[in-house]
Amino acid sequence: MEIRRRTIAALEKLASVELVVPGGDMLKGGVVRGMADVAGVVKLFRDREVDGVLIGCMTFGDENSAVSIAAAMKHDAALMYKPVMVFPAKEPPFKPDGGRSSDAFCGCLSITSQLVTKGIPFEALPPVFPEEPAFARAVDDFARACVAVRRFVGARLGRVGTHPHNFFTCAVNEREMYRRFGQRILSLDTALLYHQAHSLADDDARVKEIVAVLRRSCDVSRIAESILFLIAKYETALDQWLTDNGIDAFGVQCWPVVQPVYGCSACTAMSRLTSRGKLAACEVDLHGALSMLLQYAAALEAVPPHFVDWTTNHPDDPNKFLAWHCGNAPHELAKDGAVALDIQYVMAKGGVVPPTRATGCSWMQLKPGPVTLTRLIEVGGEYRLLLTRAEVSDEPLRTHGSGAWVRVADLPALYAVLQQSGFVHHCSLIHDDHCDALRMAAKFLGIQTIGV
Repeated sequence: MEIRRRTIAALEKLASVELVVPGGDMLKGGVVRGMADVAGVVKLFRDREVDGVLIGCMTFGDENSAVSIAAAMKHDAALMYKPVMVFPAKEPPFKPDGGRSSDAFCGCLSITSQLVTKGIPFEALPPVFPEEPAFARAVDDFARACVAVRRFVGARLGRVGTHPHNFFTCAVNEREMYRRFGQRILSLDTALLYHQAHSLADDDARVKEIVAVLRRSCDVSRIAESILFLIAKYETALDQWLTDNGIDAFGVQCWPVVQPVYGCSACTAMSRLTSRGKLAACEVDLHGALSMLLQYAAALEAVPPHFVDWTTNHPDDPNKFLAWHCGNAPHELAKDGAVALDIQYVMAKGGVVPPTRATGCSWMQLKPGPVTLTRLIEVGGEYRLLLTRAEVSDEPLRTHGSGAWVRVADLPALYAVLQQSGFVHHCSLIHDDHCDALRMAAKFLGIQTIGV
């Protein structure tokens, strides 16, 4: 079938897609025609552990077999279907005798109607030829959404210490996360973490390598040599725990304990772990860690996210705000590659701890460019995902820590949504525009999206 061949050829050009398609040895013409074809296709998809199902109506199609295949694809860790996208191929010109090639325009409606009836979430495209740019963009977003759903469902989250006692906004409903999404939370007591870090020798190969990288890639002139080793040992001990327990993303008690008890700030270690895909959220904000995980998966791990505060509005530009945190940004996000290791300014200048015990933050300005702002929350058992397109400004950052001035289309409207919808003071920022893929992922996960 010509349209099937063209569709496969178009899909094979997409770097985000690993195609699993039944061949002519399994199905007549390589297309599903009825219920007799379902079992073989389901087995193929399960054996290959597909992340989503793309249903293309090459002809009028058979609704029962198409929906049966979609219904058979479920996640092991949660009671939900894997992502589905449906599209009808455009009708070519009529034949000389008035005959038509497919009527996919008509048949696709039977499939989508039954998907709705069965309660299977799906994305649907209008009639399209596979060579059209809109088809490539939609399938690329769908593929990214499939990866985001796979990483989110059944995620293993690390809880390193406890969130600050006055930050109730960082609390989560662990049982609901397990019930809805199959997610597990594993806890690490900071006393054990600090003990393991202090037990490492200065000449440990892993510690020496981290110190060498920091010396080579950062301005370390403002911190003591001993702090470099504290940072490296903290990172090494935490990295080992994350690896041993298969942690996908985690939240850290980054103050007020680590500085006075361990002897340095956690920020640079968090920065470096996030760079390697071990995503670290501040203040044990596990919904924030999941926001990072969704973004990182939608970006196909091409660039790490930065966990930030909605910090302050711009003094002159009504649509700019400061996206900032104490010094946890991944170093590859630095403008011109400039990173300096310095103090946790708020704790040191506020007299909470001496500056000598508050060092270890990565001071840097984020590189300019388009970004996506994302935040997951849970309110009364309902999960909500904020999605906002924004732009990191090149305006100089005249403050401590890591961050940048960020411009959005309408900051007053965005801020009103944050206030009225229950969003908290943290969000995750990632370079490039991933809103469409994240919107799809949220739909498949049963999460309400709020776009501003």
